[in-house]
Amino acid sequence: MIDTIHPPLQRWVRYLPAVAGLCVLAIGAAGLVGWWRDVGVLTTLSPRLVSMKVNAAAALALLGFALCLAVLPRVAAVRLLRSVAEVVTLAVALATVVEYAAGIDLGIDQALWPAPLNEFQTAVPGRMALATALALTLCAAALLSERWPTAQGRGISRVLATLVAVIGLITLLGYLYGAPQLYRPLAATTAMALGEAISFLLLAAGIVALHPRHGLPSIAIGRTLVGTHVRWLFPAVVLIPLLIGAFAVQTYEAFGVARASIALTAAGTTITIGLVVGFAALWLRRMEDRLEVSNRAIAATRQGVFIADGTLPNRPIIYVNEAFCQISGFGAKDALGRNCEFLVKSTAEDPALETLASSLASGDSCTVTVPCERRDGTVFSGRLSISVVPGADGAKHLVGALEDVTGEQLAAMTRLQLLAEASQARKEAETANRVKDVFFASITHELRSPLNACTMWLDVLALGPQSEKSGKAIDAIKRNLKIQARLVNDLIDAAKISSGGIEIHPEPLEIEALIESHVETWKLMADARKLRFRYRPDGDERYMVEMDSERLTQVLNNLLENAFRCTPPEGHVELRIEPVGDDALAIAIEDSGIGLSAEDLQRVFTPFWRAASTSGNHKGLGLGLAIAEHLVKGHKGALAARSDGPGKGCVFTVTLPLAPPVVNVVADGALQAR
Repeated sequence: MIDTIHPPLQRWVRYLPAVAGLCVLAIGAAGLVGWWRDVGVLTTLSPRLVSMKVNAAAALALLGFALCLAVLPRVAAVRLLRSVAEVVTLAVALATVVEYAAGIDLGIDQALWPAPLNEFQTAVPGRMALATALALTLCAAALLSERWPTAQGRGISRVLATLVAVIGLITLLGYLYGAPQLYRPLAATTAMALGEAISFLLLAAGIVALHPRHGLPSIAIGRTLVGTHVRWLFPAVVLIPLLIGAFAVQTYEAFGVARASIALTAAGTTITIGLVVGFAALWLRRMEDRLEVSNRAIAATRQGVFIADGTLPNRPIIYVNEAFCQISGFGAKDALGRNCEFLVKSTAEDPALETLASSLASGDSCTVTVPCERRDGTVFSGRLSISVVPGADGAKHLVGALEDVTGEQLAAMTRLQLLAEASQARKEAETANRVKDVFFASITHELRSPLNACTMWLDVLALGPQSEKSGKAIDAIKRNLKIQARLVNDLIDAAKISSGGIEIHPEPLEIEALIESHVETWKLMADARKLRFRYRPDGDERYMVEMDSERLTQVLNNLLENAFRCTPPEGHVELRIEPVGDDALAIAIEDSGIGLSAEDLQRVFTPFWRAASTSGNHKGLGLGLAIAEHLVKGHKGALAARSDGPGKGCVFTVTLPLAPPVVNVVADGALQAR
C-alpha cells in the first residue's frame, strides 16, 4: 500500500506530544521543588514576576504526565494512570473556579504547602489565577475528549486545546509587551505566571499533534500545495505580527512617538510577510511544475489509468487518462461517476472477481486478469491493477491501471502450444535414441559372437600342417579379425556410454607397475611403424592411484595407438609421468605427428569425429578418444589435448588423483603409511 500523506516532518510531529508533555512535566516539577526547597528562581524567574502556585505546579505536572501517556499503547495500566491524572487536575481546577465564583475558600489553595500572605499579584495566598484554573479545566477536558475514537471527539479536543493556546498566548504577550492587564485582567484575581503561559502553549500543541493524520495537522504536514502553503504562511502570519508588535512597543517606550511606532509596525509587517509570501510563491511554483510533469506522465502513459473515490459506496471514478478512454471506448465524461469496476464482465463465481472484491475491502493492492467489455460491446482480456492510497481524515482513493492483454494471452497460448509440440518431439527423439542405443548394444554383441568363432577356428587351423600361402592367409585373416573386433568393442563401449555409462571398479594400484607391464608391447607396436618410443617415469618415485587397471590400460592403448597412427615414420612418441602438486599426477603422451589446429582441438573428443588430416589414412570410427575421455572422467580425472598447430605434434595429458596412503600395522604395533 502506498502512503502519500506522510511528509518529511512526520517523525518530528509524532514525537511532539511526548516532548511537549515532558517539558510541561519538568516545569511543574520544578515549581513543586521550588516551593518545597524554597528556591524562588524555580517558582518565578524574577522577583518582579508572578510565582507559580503549588496547585498549579502540581496540576501542570499531572497534565504533562498524562500527555506523555497519551502517546503510549493504550493498555489498561496506562489508561488508569492517565485517567487519574486528568480527573485530579480537572477537580482541582474546577474547585478553584468555584472559589472565585462563589467567593469562598475550600481549603485547597494551601493543602500541599503553606504560602506567604503578601505574595506579588496574588489575591488569596496560594490560589492560582482564574485564567490558569480555566486553562487547566480546558486541558483536562481536551485530553478526556481525545479518548473518543471518532472525528467528533478529536474535533472537540482540538477546539478546547485551541482555547488553551489563546489563553497562554495572551498571557505571554502581556509579559512580552509589558501589559499586566493581559495576564491579570481582574484586579481581584491572581495573575497567571509566565511558566504557566508557556506550559499551556506546549500542552495545546501536544494535544493537537496527537492525531497528525487527521484534520488540520494532516493538511499542514501533507506533501501537497496546500500543506506547503500552510507551512510557509501560518508561522509568518502568527509570529511576524507578534515580533513586530514587540518591536513597536520598545520603540514607543524609547521615543514616545505613537505615530512612528504604528508606522514601523505596519511597514515591518508588510515587508516581512511580503518576503515570506514571495519565497512561498517560488516554492509553490516549483512544486506545481513537478505536479504538472506527473500529470502529463500519467496522461501520456499507454496504460489506462483511473482514480476512484474509495470512501463512497459505489466507488465512483473521478479521473481517467486518454489511454483509458482508448482502451474502453468511453469518453472521459461518460466514465466519470461510474463504478470503477463497470468494465468487468466476470461471473460471480470467477475467482479473479472474488480476489478483486476482497482486496478492495481490505485495502490491499491487487492485480487480476478479467474479461472486460468495451462501449461497442466487444470483449477483451483486461489486466486490472488497483492500489488503495490513503488520504487525510480516513479518506482513500483507488488508483487503477488497465491494460488490454488479449494479444499477450494469445501469444502465450501460442508459445505454450509450441512448447508442448517441442516437448513431444523431444520425447519422441529420446525414445528413438534409446531404441538406437538398444539396437547398437544388440548388434555389437551379435557381431562379436561370430568374430570370436572365426578367431577360434583360425587358431585350430594354425595348429595343423599348412603351406606358405595358407599361413599368410591365416595371418591376414587374424589381423583383419583383430581390427574388426576392435571396432566392435568400440561400438559396444559407445553404446554403454550412451545408455548409462561404463562400469568402473577402482582399487589402489601402482601406476608404474601397470605401465611397465605394457611397455614392451608398445615398443613392438612403435617398431612396426618405424617409430621411436620412450617411457620416462618420475625417477624412482612410485605413485598409488585408485584405478580400474583394465579400463586405464584401455585409455593408454587408445591414446598411444592414436599417437602411433598420427606420427610419420622416423618420428617419436614419449610417455612420461609427472607429479601435479601433492595430490595428483599426470600421464603425458607426446608425439611428433601431424598436430591439430585450434579448431580441431575443440572437437577432438567428439564421438565419430576425425580430423581432416587423418581421415584419409585411418579406417577407425572416431570413438577411441571419446571413450578414453569418458573412462578418465570415471576415474575422477581429466583428459586434455594440446598442440602448437598442424605439423607440430600433440600432447595428450591424463590427470588422475592420487590414492590416500594405506596405513599398515607392523609387528611392534606402530603405524606405517605408504
